Formats: sequence, structure tokens, C-alpha cells
Amino acid sequence: MTDSTETILFETSPFGTLDGIVEHDGRVVYFYLNERLKEASDESRFGTRACWVRNLERGPMVLDKADMAGGKAPLLPRNDCIDPTLIRLPEAASLEIVWFEEGNGAALIEIDPDNQSRTTIAVIPPWSGVDGFHGYASNCAHETPLAWPMPENPSLHLRIEKAAEFWQSFTSDASPFLTLQPKLVAAFNEHFGEQNQKQYYSIDGGKFPPRGLIRYESASETILTTVGMSLCSQPAVELFVDHPAQHRRIEIGIKVPHQDNGLPDSGRTENAMRSIGSFAAYPWNNWTWLGPGHTVGWADASSGKATLKRDEEIQLPTFRDDPIGLLWIECESQPEA
Repeated sequence: MTDSTETILFETSPFGTLDGIVEHDGRVVYFYLNERLKEASDESRFGTRACWVRNLERGPMVLDKADMAGGKAPLLPRNDCIDPTLIRLPEAASLEIVWFEEGNGAALIEIDPDNQSRTTIAVIPPWSGVDGFHGYASNCAHETPLAWPMPENPSLHLRIEKAAEFWQSFTSDASPFLTLQPKLVAAFNEHFGEQNQKQYYSIDGGKFPPRGLIRYESASETILTTVGMSLCSQPAVELFVDHPAQHRRIEIGIKVPHQDNGLPDSGRTENAMRSIGSFAAYPWNNWTWLGPGHTVGWADASSGKATLKRDEEIQLPTFRDDPIGLLWIECESQPEA
């Protein structure tokens, strides 16, 4: 990016963690995903990922590495373009960014103003940045350091279509959360006893996505579970497991034992509520996932760590054809002084 760069389109992801940017410098168009850091001192986890979209002039015979070394966005060589004569500058009104449901990837769509047909012209998927791969472009003919050809596999395009439908559904009166939330509460009530439900809290801070926390009191413990984490798929699951659908939608919970006098331990319960509230957003803020056997920092544990264990008994509803798993935070209590 240089002083001569112009922004065609700018959009922040629904999670507020990435900016999608389409820019050109009069020579070439690029699509970027750029991490939004809350503080200047924050450690970058995602960084900036870039994908070539289209040349605006005839490309060179070979990749100009001098452009790259000088900080200029390089043109794709003409022989790597499916159509080297496609040098039209797209207009903002004809472009749309579709975010992947996990929030760690996006597709750039161009809409024909005459017939409203939609063409995916670039994709920066969740696996961008691995082994020299940056993204896919519809006008790219060969695998290059700037982009790879758009895959013919229909699953990617179906995934983009489903993501567009998912985000659009939040603009309707019957948003997905309003459908999922009562089903989750009903499942928890059936398992823990509706008569034991004491309170429901909002833990999303008024920000997307909506999430809640439900509290139950049994004879011996306080039970806390999230409500709504499963609304969104966790990022990066597909990079580590063969069957991501089994792990990408979760709720988390913890059981806080009562005190020796049989009363709830208000101090430990309040600490647990604060910690769960932060864990509920952790995967999407850190481009990672929580699964069985993973450990998380937990102050109220002898080792300072807690292990996540999947509940094999409670039956939670499915969402978007995926099962929802409940992960318990299990830790050994700090020894009493």
C-alpha cells in the first residue's frame, strides 16, 4: 500500500476483529483482510493477508520482484491471467464482502448491475497464510505467490452461499439467536431441573454475537453454562481435525461446589462467571478453538490451569446441521490456607 492507493471498499467483520479492504493504485486491485488491534501493544495473531484480484494494466511477462521489494503491489504476470485483457476497475456499488461464518476468512463478490448475477472474484479462506498460499482469484490461471486459481470444488462456493444466508438471517425479525436460545435453555432445564434455574444473564456486553449465561443451584453445587456460543462456528477447527462439524459448535460450563456449610460459594461463583464471560468470546478474538482436552488459564485451580471435558450425557439441540457439545471446565481447587 502506498500514498497513491485508493480504497474501493472497506468493511469490518461482524465480530469486529478484521477489516476487509479492496484497494487499487491505478495498476492493480488487491483484497486484504487486516486484523484490528484494540491496543497498540496488542500482539498480532492474524496480521494482514492479501490476495490479488485484477490487473488494471497488462501484466509483465514475469513477476516483478522489484515492485514487491519496493513496497508496491505487484501485478500478476499476463500468462498467469485467465483473461489478460480484463483490466476493468470494479466499483464499490458492484462489490460485496461475504464473511465466513467463523470470522477468519472472506469472499469478494462482484455483482453485475444489468442482471444482478453474482461472481466470486477473490477468496481469502481460513487456511490463507499456510505454505505460501494467500487466496483464490477468479482471473488467476496458475498457482502463484499472489493468488491461486479459484477451485472448481463446489463446496467452497456452497460455503460462501451459506455464509451469506447466515449473516442475512440476522437482519430478519426471527434472528438465529431467538430461535436457538430457547432450545438451549429447554435442554439445560430438562437436564439440570427447571426448578433449579435461578438466573439468566447477558454476557455479550451488547455486542455481536448475542450470548447468555444461565445459573442453576443444586443441593451441592452451583452450575453455570453459556447460552449461545454455539451460534457461531469456532475458527480453525478444520485445520486440526478431520471432522470439524463434531467440534466447531460448543457451550461451556463449570460446576462450583458449595461451601462446607452447604451454602453457595459466592466469591468463587462470581469469579467463575467473569472467567466464562471472557472464554465465551475467546475463540473468535484469538483465531482458535476450544475442544476436549484443551487447557485454559484458571486462577481458582491448584495448577493455574483447567481442562475442558466434553459432556457425554446432556443432549443439546443441533444448529445448522451441526451437533452442539457442552465442555465442562474441570480443575482442582486451590488448597485452603
